[in-house]
Amino acid sequence: QLDLTTLEKYPTEFIDDRLRNRRSDVIWRVRWGFDWLYLYILLEFQSGVHRFMAGRLLTYIDLLYQDLIHSRQLPGRPKRLPAVLPIVLYNGRKRWTAPTNLMDLIEPA
Repeated sequence: QLDLTTLEKYPTEFIDDRLRNRRSDVIWRVRWGFDWLYLYILLEFQSGVHRFMAGRLLTYIDLLYQDLIHSRQLPGRPKRLPAVLPIVLYNGRKRWTAPTNLMDLIEPA
């Protein structure tokens, strides 16, 4: 069960490997159950259909993981990274037609 009283906003500005400033809209973390588990929710507000949105979300998730690793914000010696729940809030007039699954953007091998 999520403990919403522990909900905290997380910084949303990251520097990528090319030293470019990247920003996502909103990131939160929250305690889950008895343990201090990290669950990050990314909210990406979109007014137009972006065909490669699933790829953009992958970039945001990677930047978040790199920030967690380099800033040493993961408690103890974790063996895994926290779960990330990416959410796209689309408010455009046209129906969303872009793939919602990253695998749908990749040619099968």
